[in-house]
Amino acid sequence: MNYKVALIANPYSFRFNFFKRNFYKIYKNLSKIGKVEYFESEEKKSRITFVKNLIDKEGFNIIVAAGGDGFINEIANGVIKSSRYKEVKIGFIPTGISNVFALEANIPRNMVKASQIISSFNENPIKIDVGVLNGRIFLLMASAGIDALGVHKFNPKLKKFMSKFGYIYAAVKNFSEKTHYPIKVIIETKNGKKLKIMATTIIITNASFYGGRMKSVKSANWFDGYLDACIFTKAELVDYLRYVSGFIIGIHDRFPDVVFVKTKKVELLGENVPIQIDGEPYGKVPATVSIKEKTLNIIAPSFKPKFLKEVIKTIFDHTFAVMSEKIVQTIFLKKRS
Repeated sequence: MNYKVALIANPYSFRFNFFKRNFYKIYKNLSKIGKVEYFESEEKKSRITFVKNLIDKEGFNIIVAAGGDGFINEIANGVIKSSRYKEVKIGFIPTGISNVFALEANIPRNMVKASQIISSFNENPIKIDVGVLNGRIFLLMASAGIDALGVHKFNPKLKKFMSKFGYIYAAVKNFSEKTHYPIKVIIETKNGKKLKIMATTIIITNASFYGGRMKSVKSANWFDGYLDACIFTKAELVDYLRYVSGFIIGIHDRFPDVVFVKTKKVELLGENVPIQIDGEPYGKVPATVSIKEKTLNIIAPSFKPKFLKEVIKTIFDHTFAVMSEKIVQTIFLKKRS
């Protein structure tokens, strides 16, 4: 099949200069599956409408996003607004900072190789679930509270200089100023029960990776028809530092004050509590979050894991987690006493 391909790049993305250097090779690879037209999308406010019009009015059926996680979110929201979204396939060339979408989809960081995957797909794209927060879809995660505060307070002009560490700095800085947002979480469990939990931060994830190679919920994925909520309940600075340390080394799921729930619907209530979606600021609570199953078609390599590799990794992760948990708990118990 001969496709009509729209290659849309974010000229403000972290690695856009590398993209331009490799543009000819990328364009040549994409041309193997159809006619390619190139666009640079500078106006953030109009991107969703722009993508919708490319599909509905100009007949594009493959949309390739060259940008970061926030950019692919905007492209996906443009696709979903189209009446033809079920026919459209989405490709991704990672030019952002963390590129969590690429990690989740097993898309290489190398831009030329990423374009080769798009050009060689077998016309059977992968259908993924998406999260929906107040009508806006997200591919990876949404969060509210201290985590989202770092995204809201971070100066976007510093992205190219501070990379993803700027978000951590912004969150810690504002926490040290005694900024605290209690969140009332009303969440439905798999068996239909409603839980009410008070939290300082909640991460609602549709994918396992978070902020790079860290994982908020290790079992989360695009295919199970559920969202996974990771809920942090304590508010003291020592607890927040413990959460951050545990999150970075992957043992936060062993803390008794971190609650995990698999769900199809979450309600968030509070006052002036910030929200972020796929690494970009997105208003404040109240919010209703739900899942939309098998909604988008993405072009990505096979998701079949190598069994032996996964077994070895599981054993290593468990051993590392047990050792790390003892160290972290010892440090922060001493601080509390």
